Amino acid sequence: TNRDAPVRRAIRRAIEDEARVRADLARARRGAGLSREVVGRAASLSRSAVERLERDATLDIQEFAAFGAAVGLDVRLRAYPAGDPIRDAGQ
Repeated sequence: TNRDAPVRRAIRRAIEDEARVRADLARARRGAGLSREVVGRAASLSRSAVERLERDATLDIQEFAAFGAAVGLDVRLRAYPAGDPIRDAGQ
């Protein structure tokens, strides 16, 4: 339905944004010549957590931010206006 379209679009964008951040973090780590273990230690994460964040882990913005800081990136989350909100049936 039309009511579902904005939600589906928001979810699709979130998935795309998460993949983009994941790729940026992995690229920055490799570009800095850092191992997953070194980044994990600096970000208070395990090596396997860094690997999961680069690959496919569910978004945890705090872990992404810590990873980013360890490789010299600011990871930020922001909301933008996207049209009218969904209304209840009474409106």
